[in-house]
Amino acid sequence: MFISNAWKFFQIDVPGTNFSFAVLTIGLLLVPVSLSFLSLALGFPVGSVDSASAAFGAKGSKKYKVSAARKNDVR
Repeated sequence: MFISNAWKFFQIDVPGTNFSFAVLTIGLLLVPVSLSFLSLALGFPVGSVDSASAAFGAKGSKKYKVSAARKNDVR
């Protein structure tokens, strides 16, 4: 009974649009996948603040050190 009611819910159209909740749910689930493909195609992180800041050394990298004269520079 729960599954049939859940299926009926996903068949309802989103108010003010011409698509159903199922289409909206699948679209929202595909956003992270599409952002990962976009970041793969562009070659740099897209859509994630943590990975973008890590790519530019904001978290502190052991490989790249900033000199004492440049540590207070503004990006």
